[in-house]
Amino acid sequence: DRARAKIGRRIDVMLLNSCLMATIEVVSELAPSVDYLVASAARIPVVQPFQLDFLADLGRSYIAPRELSMNIAASLTRDFPIGIVFSAFDLSKTGEVQLAIKKFAKMYSNLTDSEKELLRRLCAQSKDYGDAFRADLGHFLKLTKKTAGLSSERRSAVMNLQRILEALTLKVSKRGYKDSQGLSIWFPEIGVEIDDLGSWYRKTKFDQNARWSDFLDAVVFR
Repeated sequence: DRARAKIGRRIDVMLLNSCLMATIEVVSELAPSVDYLVASAARIPVVQPFQLDFLADLGRSYIAPRELSMNIAASLTRDFPIGIVFSAFDLSKTGEVQLAIKKFAKMYSNLTDSEKELLRRLCAQSKDYGDAFRADLGHFLKLTKKTAGLSSERRSAVMNLQRILEALTLKVSKRGYKDSQGLSIWFPEIGVEIDDLGSWYRKTKFDQNARWSDFLDAVVFR
């Protein structure tokens, strides 16, 4: 917000080159001030300098921020020797994603013990980035959609969220991470030590709009 105030307008493209920054929570915090975001949901190995071919675009004739963001994601993963993933996001879709997640969370609020255990297993299978606290949202939805006995209402909620998530995610450029859809969400595993959930997560812009913590309360913490 301070950067936006300083330049007097929204930021066209923001690049975050730190580990684990392509999260729906980060996206939600930046959406009021940033049009397009490039970030990685994975840990970024420090083995060689990034290829910065996209800088040449800035010296050409005008390039639209949308195109530039996708070029940056591709440039950062090009010729990288080991696994990495960078994604470009259209943050104008953030509000729609939050509403779709809220609908999904509400649809899955009343679960049997066997349904909870199933979702926990799917969560564990979508830990694409080796982090016990985060799951790849797109991969988790893909696995959930394939579960047997899914009601039409729940299937509709999953498919709606998948559709809107695809609109948010302009490009996923990756080496390795074959199942990664580029965006993670907080989804701790059972048994992971966690501080009081209400003390910080519920204060995020994302959770205030999407109520993901209600879903976590039902699936993980009960």
